[in-house]
Amino acid sequence: MKRVVVCFLVVMSFAAIAGEGHEYKKCTASADECTAKFKEWAAKTTYSGIWAEGLFSEEQVTVKEVAPESPAAEAGIKAGDVLVAINGVKLDGISEEAWKEHRASIKAGAKVWYKINRGGDYKKFAVVVTAMPMEIAAKKLGKHLMKSHGEMVATAHAGH
Repeated sequence: MKRVVVCFLVVMSFAAIAGEGHEYKKCTASADECTAKFKEWAAKTTYSGIWAEGLFSEEQVTVKEVAPESPAAEAGIKAGDVLVAINGVKLDGISEEAWKEHRASIKAGAKVWYKINRGGDYKKFAVVVTAMPMEIAAKKLGKHLMKSHGEMVATAHAGH
């Protein structure tokens, strides 16, 4: 049970912070347990196409990347934008618990309002989020397995 909880927390960190530069810790769950948790996570997680840094820190939340042809890209959000609020919930100083509650309330197909600071100009963008695309979830799982499970998993899955 302890191993599943540790892996679940790693999975939740992917949901909250998808940006590069996140420090990974060795996962104590099995690769199969993590795969099951990622499938569960992907089934209930919405997707905007935004990868950001700075959530749950003293820094501002900055968009590092917007996936091409994603809902956020179609709405006009760009890398370098500063996320100020989502659906009126300010991100500055938000706790991880409050963020998880807010994220859980957003369902696929919902229109989500992003308040952005772009070079000192505040703008609002409506993004219709989708279900998490399986190819995105698979990439996140692969990254987790490589970084958190190490070479053993990479070798074990090399022939698959």
